[in-house]
Order: sequence, then C-alpha cells, then structure tokens
Amino acid sequence: ELDSETRTARLRQLLEGLSRITGGAKQALHYTDVAPKLLFLTVARGGNHLFGTAIGHKPDGTPKIQCDALTEVRHVFAGDFLSPIYAGLAKGYLDEQRDGLSAAIERELVHPVEAIRQLTAELENRAGEWLA
Repeated sequence: ELDSETRTARLRQLLEGLSRITGGAKQALHYTDVAPKLLFLTVARGGNHLFGTAIGHKPDGTPKIQCDALTEVRHVFAGDFLSPIYAGLAKGYLDEQRDGLSAAIERELVHPVEAIRQLTAELENRAGEWLA
C-alpha cells in the first residue's frame, strides 16, 4: 500500500489531469472539445459508483440529469460520504437543468474545472482523513 503522501500526490495529479483534458487523435481535423461539461465528484467509503443512475435521457435522446436519483443517493448513502458532492456543469450545457441539479445536491454549481479545483484544495486539508 502506498503511503498517504504518495497517494495524495497521485490523486491530485489525476484530478488536475481531468481538468486539462484536450485534444484527441483528430483534434486538428474535428476540433472537438473534450473537456468535461458535467462532472460529479465526491469522496466516499467503499467502491460503489454512487452516481451510476444520475444521468438518463429524454425521449429525444438528449441527456437528462436524474435529480430524484441524486437526491435519493445523497440520503441513502449519507453515512458513506466523506465530502460534499462537488458538481460541475458548464454554462451553455443543459442550462435548463441547472436549478434542479443544484437543489438535488444542495450546493451551488460551478464549472467542472472549478469543481475539480475545489476538491483538490480540500484534499490538501483532509487527505489524512479521506485516504485513511
């Protein structure tokens, strides 16, 4: 098992890498933006993917944030959460769902990169507790 300092450094690198995703094999050809537009992060006990039911789709195939599912997860697994839910939603993407998501997680939404920065900053203060 890695020591806490190494684990913290690796986790910080992973999170910072997520915030800087760019490109792709055909970036010059397609100029596709691959940076995250919607992101949920939390620190929790156990290995379950707590947000697996958080995103569905509307009849037309467009993404739908399942706010009821997020609220349920927040309540059912409240004892497993070691951190708040850090959620990022880029403005201009799913804007009509922003208020519902913010209410479901009981936090103000920020850009996904800012959510990563918030979690990374908190990691510096709570790594010993979170990674124990």
